Amino acid sequence: GLSGSLIRNAIILVGETDRLRGQNAGKCAPAPEKTDRDALIEAAVSRFRPVTLASGTTILGILPLLDDAFYGALSAVLVGGLLVATLLTLVVLPVFYSLAHGIHEKR
Repeated sequence: GLSGSLIRNAIILVGETDRLRGQNAGKCAPAPEKTDRDALIEAAVSRFRPVTLASGTTILGILPLLDDAFYGALSAVLVGGLLVATLLTLVVLPVFYSLAHGIHEKR
């Protein structure tokens, strides 16, 4: 369940970034276009709410099981894993995406 949530959130973020980068490539307007870096930042900001809400609702659903004798340890691992995975998805994944696709700030 934990890996499924992490993969779903990563797919949401990468898909949005790819969509925005594709829109940038298809524009022919004379106005200055957004760079790939701008598309990456916009995708990370626009997907912040869906990713945190998806993880947050799962965490809130699991919280009552923390006091349970049988499922307490499992729920603690899931809550901690979702918190760390959400942070990794929103911070580390965009960094790796920019490294993999050669997106950097032009000076």
